[in-house]
Amino acid sequence: MTKPGTYYHVTTADNLESIQAAGLEPRLGERAQKWEDEKGVWLYEDLETTEDALTNWMGDDLPDDQDVAILEITLDETQRENLTQKEDEFDLRYDGVIPPSAIKVHSIDPAVVPPKP
Repeated sequence: MTKPGTYYHVTTADNLESIQAAGLEPRLGERAQKWEDEKGVWLYEDLETTEDALTNWMGDDLPDDQDVAILEITLDETQRENLTQKEDEFDLRYDGVIPPSAIKVHSIDPAVVPPKP
């Protein structure tokens, strides 16, 4: 069971250095534009939903030659007020910057296809 205030975010591992330095900033990246029309930090409420997304629609859009990181995000009660969820959606949108202190690497899954030298 996920602790209250704990959420998950998926990114490619090459983003980890900048995330650890500056946190997660609301964006509308190339992948998100396929499903969303607003900037945000996209989170999942539990690890099961995160892994389900990875093995389905999200996994199809991630590069096969990059490691994938699942980040564990801890939001306090005030920060959780910045979360919204559309009806019939699995992910949540966080409006604001999530500081590095609220982020830890849960796991890194190796690339499906090793990168070319």
